[in-house]
Amino acid sequence: MRKNRNVLLLIVLLLFPVSCKGSSVEHSPYTGPVSDGALARIGKGIVTCLDLAPSNGLLAVGGYAGVFVYRTDTSAEIWSVDTHSIVNDLSWSADKPIIAAGLEDGTVTLWDGETGEQLDILSGSSDSMKAVAWSPGGTLLASGSGSGWVNIWDMQTGQNKEIASLYQAVIDIAWSPSGNTLAVSTRDGYIKLLDAETGTQVRDLVGVKEAYQGDIPWSGQVYVSWSPNGSLLASVDTYGTAFIWDIETGAQLQALDSAFSNPVWSPDGETLAAGSSSADSQTIGFWNVHTGEAMPALQDIDSPVERIAWSRDGRTQVTVSHDNTITVWDVRAGKKKHTITGYQDRVTSVTWSPDGDSLASASWDGTIVLWDIEANRPLQIIKGPRLVENIAWSPNGDLLAAAMTDGDIVLWSVTTGEQVRILEGYSGDPIEITWSPDGATIATITWNSMDIPLWDVQTGKIKRTLTGQDSTSLSIAWSPDGQTLTSGSHGKVIIWDVQSGERLHILDAESRVWGLAWLSNGNALALMLDDGVIIQWDLISGDKNQIASWSDINVWCMALSPDDTMLAIGTDNGRIRLLDMQSGKILNTLVDHMGGVSSLAWSPNGTMLASGAYDGTTIVWDLSTK
Repeated sequence: MRKNRNVLLLIVLLLFPVSCKGSSVEHSPYTGPVSDGALARIGKGIVTCLDLAPSNGLLAVGGYAGVFVYRTDTSAEIWSVDTHSIVNDLSWSADKPIIAAGLEDGTVTLWDGETGEQLDILSGSSDSMKAVAWSPGGTLLASGSGSGWVNIWDMQTGQNKEIASLYQAVIDIAWSPSGNTLAVSTRDGYIKLLDAETGTQVRDLVGVKEAYQGDIPWSGQVYVSWSPNGSLLASVDTYGTAFIWDIETGAQLQALDSAFSNPVWSPDGETLAAGSSSADSQTIGFWNVHTGEAMPALQDIDSPVERIAWSRDGRTQVTVSHDNTITVWDVRAGKKKHTITGYQDRVTSVTWSPDGDSLASASWDGTIVLWDIEANRPLQIIKGPRLVENIAWSPNGDLLAAAMTDGDIVLWSVTTGEQVRILEGYSGDPIEITWSPDGATIATITWNSMDIPLWDVQTGKIKRTLTGQDSTSLSIAWSPDGQTLTSGSHGKVIIWDVQSGERLHILDAESRVWGLAWLSNGNALALMLDDGVIIQWDLISGDKNQIASWSDINVWCMALSPDDTMLAIGTDNGRIRLLDMQSGKILNTLVDHMGGVSSLAWSPNGTMLASGAYDGTTIVWDLSTK
């Protein structure tokens, strides 16, 4: 049992909030909260949760980049805050405008939902905090952790009580309307009904897991919601089935197909809504809870709905789709009221314009954002037809090349955002794309082939294919003079003559080459190998100098500064290490991404570093003084 919190401290915090405050926002919807050392954050990351305030028309959205609060009548952003940890769940208090957020770092943070003032940080678990929910009276806060602990915080006394240990990660938690019972779903697919006072298990709804008849072992998630009168409980699992349970008997009353998001009840308790999906459509589904019959659905949705909230007056719904689009719906009219943009899927690639004034980032949802660095606003938002794996800016600054997941290379006009040309004829999941220094040729490598095609940009045709490797290339780079192309693979580095296609040199790298870059003098290479081994290879003398070796991290990407003095290394834990190329010392570690760093790019003058990550954001770091 953890110690009770200090009552006086909590009362003081609620009456006199600490100075940490979310920032008010009057800028591009793609602008996220910025931390110390960063100039800009592009994108608000992946959305994980949302909740509607009971009475003031505000919407709270949580995700990988923090908490954001909007007005539902205008979609205007009121405030945002960088939580420095993934927001797993959000809940508005029933009687006060207070937001509680369960964070991946194991804490629960409270904010004034109208002003963004931070009220308190509740240290609840050494593990991640997966779910939070306010009691109907707003005086108690329940939380569930990744290790299975269920806590209840008394906001009047400051007491924290661990009422249950379920030995499985908590997925969702919900109070009964009476405030006497908690419904808790866990990773193993079960729903447990707990006495909110004692933690005693009242009932175990075991049928959720048993009702799943799939061909693979259960690995889904279950979300729960009480009917307004507390007599029924709805559950939806990620395999697409909703169940309605009789709380008194534990009997399963209805099974509803094609429901995929968390379930929500209409205010009168007659209807259940959830995101619905089929082979040819994505909708918000509605079901009669007594008969299980499907009712007319809300259409005009491009991507499966993953989270949904329903206002207490029944007039408004808010949804988050798989593509991270947030939509505010007029339920009675069956139409969209607003669309909230700026949230993205994993960022796969970043690249600078040759003049250093603009930055481009690409993500798995097909979005490419062209960003004006000085004005801190988007120049173009390009919605690609497919997932984007890698992008590269042309040397003359006019075109952006995007490698799509199906192998096509699409060229976009930077000025207009229009598609200029598609380089077709080569299939495969791309790894990297790069322009020759003169902009006449594009080289690509894919997971599906050991060959390296060289594309003529003017004709859109493959003019030469580099062949003869015995394994897939993992990295490529043009020499500064554009006469050779270097590829790194499983234990080898090959330097190719691009005119003849011949292999000029084959170097033994001894392990997989995940990244490589030419030094500006054209006489040496920097290599990133397995186990975090960084090597500088002098091609004149043949000397290999191991600069660093880090077995404690998984390195994902690298970028060499324009003056060859620093190497930026992106890791799977969201950190970026800046390495001195001479001494091998770590000069600095940049920390603010909540997902693995997938792409790094230095500005041409070397004063800024852009990082794209699997948290769905791109950060521009100020390195002018480092």
